[in-house]
Amino acid sequence: MKPGAVLLAGAALLGCGAGRRAAAPAAPAVAPSRVPVSAAYAPLHHRVQAPLVYEIARFDSLYYEPQGNETAQVSDKTGLLLIRPGSGREGAQLEIVLQTIAAGPGTRLAVSSLDSAAGARWWLSLGPSGPEGAPTGEPASVLAEQMLVIGGLLFPQLPQGGVKPGDTWSDSASYRVRVDTFDAVESAARTSGAKPAVGGVRVEAAERLGRSGGTSQGGQSMSLSGSGARWLSYDFAAQGFVTSLAARDSLDLRVRVEATGQIIPVRWRSTLTARLRGAPPR
Repeated sequence: MKPGAVLLAGAALLGCGAGRRAAAPAAPAVAPSRVPVSAAYAPLHHRVQAPLVYEIARFDSLYYEPQGNETAQVSDKTGLLLIRPGSGREGAQLEIVLQTIAAGPGTRLAVSSLDSAAGARWWLSLGPSGPEGAPTGEPASVLAEQMLVIGGLLFPQLPQGGVKPGDTWSDSASYRVRVDTFDAVESAARTSGAKPAVGGVRVEAAERLGRSGGTSQGGQSMSLSGSGARWLSYDFAAQGFVTSLAARDSLDLRVRVEATGQIIPVRWRSTLTARLRGAPPR
């Protein structure tokens, strides 16, 4: 395998996650199945009535095989994410703002890149069951978008009638993502279930993911394809907002250098977390 092509692919992929979705996730395709639960649990819907500040973190690792030796590249970032209702943007109900961002140990990011990413924002229309339309926002760097995407994950699709412990449901969606220089389409099929938690409800979900797209890097056209899985766990307060989120992505991708036909296999692993400030540890 040519080292130049491998480094080119690594540069195109490293440190990047899904960008904003161009279509809201579809409503649940399967009606929730209910089991008897305590009457103390009222159906839970999304509801954000006051500003929320989350401590967020993202860790990405890419493994590829230049000349037969597996090499890992990693990116570790933390920050603060503000979500507040009633922004001044017409038709939007929530504003998602990346207040701060910092590089973790071993991650080299230019101070100028960090400074330009801080303050980036999305707007999201949120209904009781989930987002109503795609997030919108001013142009932002890839660094900012890969952190803002955590804000989007904080609002999973819920059943139309609300969710209680014992419910299970499914939904699926396809949407555009930006994987650094790659413009791609991601498809996701999610199965979710709810169970009791202290002070609210815990929702656990598993997704099957597919991703494909293309880019031009260093004067060469490249395509991206692959599939994998995502696991998510949410703790919801009874009031209708997430107090903690943990997500893990595992994708096996193939980068193809179109001019030569060379295939570069890439294993992409990500961990994303968010914890409401002031909430107890999970």
